[in-house]
Amino acid sequence: MKNIFKVGQILYTTNNEKMSIIPVQVVEKIEKSTLEGKETQFIISFPDHGQTKIQLNKIKTQIFLGRDEVKDFMINNATNAIENMLELSDRLIKEKFIKEYIAPVDPVEQNVQVEAPNDIITVDLGNGVKAKMNTKNLNQAIDK
Repeated sequence: MKNIFKVGQILYTTNNEKMSIIPVQVVEKIEKSTLEGKETQFIISFPDHGQTKIQLNKIKTQIFLGRDEVKDFMINNATNAIENMLELSDRLIKEKFIKEYIAPVDPVEQNVQVEAPNDIITVDLGNGVKAKMNTKNLNQAIDK
Protein backbone atom coordinates (compact mmCIF):
# COMPACT_ATOMS: atom_id res chain seq x y z
CA MET A 1 0.00 0.00 0.00
CA LYS A 2 1.46 3.33 -0.97
CA ASN A 3 2.29 6.05 1.50
CA ILE A 4 -0.51 8.28 0.23
CA PHE A 5 -2.63 8.67 3.34
CA LYS A 6 -2.17 11.07 6.22
CA VAL A 7 -3.22 10.61 9.83
CA GLY A 8 -6.52 12.44 10.29
CA GLN A 9 -7.53 12.08 6.62
CA ILE A 10 -11.14 11.11 5.87
CA LEU A 11 -11.68 8.34 3.32
CA TYR A 12 -14.88 6.78 2.00
CA THR A 13 -15.87 3.18 1.54
CA THR A 14 -19.14 1.55 0.51
CA ASN A 15 -21.37 -1.13 1.98
CA ASN A 16 -22.84 -2.92 -1.02
CA GLU A 17 -25.34 -4.91 1.06
CA LYS A 18 -26.91 -1.79 2.57
CA MET A 19 -26.15 0.44 -0.43
CA SER A 20 -24.51 2.99 1.82
CA ILE A 21 -21.39 5.12 1.97
CA ILE A 22 -19.27 4.87 5.10
CA PRO A 23 -16.72 7.53 6.00
CA VAL A 24 -13.60 6.32 7.79
CA GLN A 25 -10.69 8.21 9.29
CA VAL A 26 -7.01 7.33 9.14
CA VAL A 27 -6.02 7.31 12.82
CA GLU A 28 -2.61 5.69 12.74
CA LYS A 29 0.34 5.22 10.40
CA ILE A 30 2.75 2.39 11.21
CA GLU A 31 6.11 2.20 9.45
CA LYS A 32 8.04 -1.03 9.91
CA SER A 33 11.51 -2.02 8.78
CA THR A 34 12.08 -5.74 8.50
CA LEU A 35 14.59 -8.03 6.82
CA GLU A 36 12.21 -8.10 3.84
CA GLY A 37 12.15 -4.32 3.57
CA LYS A 38 10.07 -1.39 4.67
CA GLU A 39 6.33 -1.64 5.16
CA THR A 40 3.71 1.00 5.89
CA GLN A 41 0.34 0.15 7.39
CA PHE A 42 -2.60 2.44 8.03
CA ILE A 43 -5.19 1.98 10.75
CA ILE A 44 -8.66 3.40 10.11
CA SER A 45 -11.53 4.09 12.46
CA PHE A 46 -15.19 3.49 11.62
CA PRO A 47 -17.95 5.86 12.79
CA ASP A 48 -19.71 3.16 14.85
CA HIS A 49 -20.37 3.43 18.60
CA GLY A 50 -17.05 1.84 19.54
CA GLN A 51 -15.16 3.51 16.71
CA THR A 52 -13.86 0.15 15.52
CA LYS A 53 -10.27 0.25 14.32
CA ILE A 54 -8.88 -2.00 11.61
CA GLN A 55 -5.92 -2.12 9.26
CA LEU A 56 -6.88 -0.44 6.00
CA ASN A 57 -5.55 -3.33 3.91
CA LYS A 58 -7.87 -5.77 5.75
CA ILE A 59 -11.14 -4.25 4.51
CA LYS A 60 -12.55 -5.80 1.37
CA THR A 61 -14.29 -2.81 -0.15
CA GLN A 62 -12.88 -0.14 -2.37
CA ILE A 63 -11.47 3.03 -0.79
CA PHE A 64 -12.27 6.46 -2.20
CA LEU A 65 -10.30 9.60 -1.48
CA GLY A 66 -13.14 12.10 -1.84
CA ARG A 67 -16.88 12.67 -2.07
CA ASP A 68 -16.92 13.18 -5.84
CA GLU A 69 -15.01 9.95 -6.43
CA VAL A 70 -17.42 7.83 -4.36
CA LYS A 71 -20.42 9.67 -5.85
CA ASP A 72 -19.29 8.88 -9.41
CA PHE A 73 -18.71 5.24 -8.44
CA MET A 74 -22.21 4.93 -6.93
CA ILE A 75 -23.90 6.66 -9.88
CA ASN A 76 -22.10 4.39 -12.35
CA ASN A 77 -23.15 1.33 -10.35
CA ALA A 78 -26.78 2.49 -10.21
CA THR A 79 -26.82 3.30 -13.93
CA ASN A 80 -25.37 -0.11 -14.81
CA ALA A 81 -27.90 -1.86 -12.57
CA ILE A 82 -30.81 0.02 -14.18
CA GLU A 83 -29.50 -0.76 -17.68
CA ASN A 84 -29.25 -4.46 -16.77
CA MET A 85 -32.83 -4.44 -15.43
CA LEU A 86 -34.09 -2.78 -18.62
CA GLU A 87 -32.25 -5.30 -20.81
CA LEU A 88 -33.82 -8.14 -18.82
CA SER A 89 -37.22 -6.49 -19.17
CA ASP A 90 -36.77 -6.20 -22.94
CA ARG A 91 -35.81 -9.89 -23.17
CA LEU A 92 -38.86 -10.88 -21.13
CA ILE A 93 -41.13 -8.84 -23.39
CA LYS A 94 -39.75 -10.58 -26.47
CA GLU A 95 -39.90 -14.05 -24.91
CA LYS A 96 -43.16 -13.98 -22.97
CA PHE A 97 -45.50 -11.63 -24.80
CA ILE A 98 -46.88 -11.67 -28.29
CA LYS A 99 -44.26 -11.24 -30.96
CA GLU A 100 -45.66 -7.95 -32.21
CA TYR A 101 -46.20 -5.69 -29.26
CA ILE A 102 -46.91 -2.00 -29.33
CA ALA A 103 -43.92 -0.10 -28.06
CA PRO A 104 -44.56 2.81 -25.67
CA VAL A 105 -45.18 6.07 -27.51
CA ASP A 106 -43.23 9.20 -26.68
CA PRO A 107 -45.80 11.71 -25.29
CA VAL A 108 -44.42 14.42 -27.58
CA GLU A 109 -45.02 12.24 -30.63
CA GLN A 110 -48.66 11.60 -29.66
CA ASN A 111 -49.59 15.13 -30.75
CA VAL A 112 -47.83 14.90 -34.12
CA GLN A 113 -50.14 14.33 -37.05
CA VAL A 114 -49.32 11.51 -39.42
CA GLU A 115 -48.64 12.72 -42.95
CA ALA A 116 -51.67 12.51 -45.23
CA PRO A 117 -51.68 12.34 -49.03
CA ASN A 118 -53.82 15.52 -49.25
CA ASP A 119 -53.00 19.09 -48.24
CA ILE A 120 -55.34 19.11 -45.21
CA ILE A 121 -53.84 19.14 -41.73
CA THR A 122 -55.56 19.00 -38.36
CA VAL A 123 -54.47 21.50 -35.70
CA ASP A 124 -55.23 20.93 -32.01
CA LEU A 125 -56.37 24.28 -30.58
CA GLY A 126 -56.73 22.93 -27.04
CA ASN A 127 -59.76 22.16 -24.85
CA GLY A 128 -60.83 19.46 -27.31
CA VAL A 129 -61.15 21.94 -30.21
CA LYS A 130 -59.51 20.90 -33.48
CA ALA A 131 -59.33 22.80 -36.74
CA LYS A 132 -58.61 21.63 -40.25
CA MET A 133 -56.45 23.73 -42.50
CA ASN A 134 -55.31 23.50 -46.07
CA THR A 135 -51.51 23.76 -46.22
CA LYS A 136 -51.79 25.72 -49.47
CA ASN A 137 -53.40 28.52 -47.44
CA LEU A 138 -50.70 28.37 -44.75
CA ASN A 139 -48.52 31.02 -46.39
CA GLN A 140 -51.51 33.37 -46.59
CA ALA A 141 -52.12 32.97 -42.84
CA ILE A 142 -48.45 33.62 -42.04
CA ASP A 143 -48.36 36.82 -44.12
CA LYS A 144 -51.32 38.32 -42.25
